[in-house]
Amino acid sequence: YELLDFVDDVVDQVGARHAINYVHKMLENGTGADKQIKVFNETNDLNKVVDYIRNKIGFKGILVTDDICMYALHGKVGQQKSLLTKISLALQNKEWKNEYQEVFSDRLSYFVQLPVGRKFTDRFTLQLAPIMVYRNLVKTSVDPNLVYGCELGARFKITNRMALVLDYTYAVNRFPNKLSYNPLSLGVDIETGGHVFQLHFSNAVGMNERSSLLDANSNWLNGEIKLGFNLSRVFQLYN
Repeated sequence: YELLDFVDDVVDQVGARHAINYVHKMLENGTGADKQIKVFNETNDLNKVVDYIRNKIGFKGILVTDDICMYALHGKVGQQKSLLTKISLALQNKEWKNEYQEVFSDRLSYFVQLPVGRKFTDRFTLQLAPIMVYRNLVKTSVDPNLVYGCELGARFKITNRMALVLDYTYAVNRFPNKLSYNPLSLGVDIETGGHVFQLHFSNAVGMNERSSLLDANSNWLNGEIKLGFNLSRVFQLYN
């Protein structure tokens, strides 16, 4: 209220009185996130929250919302422990530099991961994720088609909108099996309210799981580090 009082003598001059009045309304009645949390506390059912949003906007079809819009609710009901399964398929778009006549299936690789994470404090989160990558075609006889590994990830919040992240993946049977060629990444996450900007330093040459784990990564012991940048936004579908 102090900030509203501070700008009150100029809002009419800039034609913003209607916007300021809506801020007063939100302070009195709560934000949309506050109302969603209230519905969940009363029903303990996320489907009821989705129904509330549909009724509020008068839409009965599939509801698309970004994760940031329901961030307050997500934080309210989020679990300290999580167990997920991640499965993906990758397509190699480069041709083999030899006389081998490849077929389409030779370009495919498959990836399965079982992430297990825990939020130990409000600031520190740790994740351990066993992984398997299978390539239909490998370059040489010493390259295994099926590679096992384990990923270690950590995140430490510096502020409410900024966090340091670390990720290291140990490949059990990759070739060549050198620890310094396994993907190691350090980065910073910056949340802006609608997006998450990620700046990271890594020795990995690729972004997907097969590429980062099995391609010819640089040697981080020799200072061979690359700078990367991501911009992410999560959308969800509710039926």
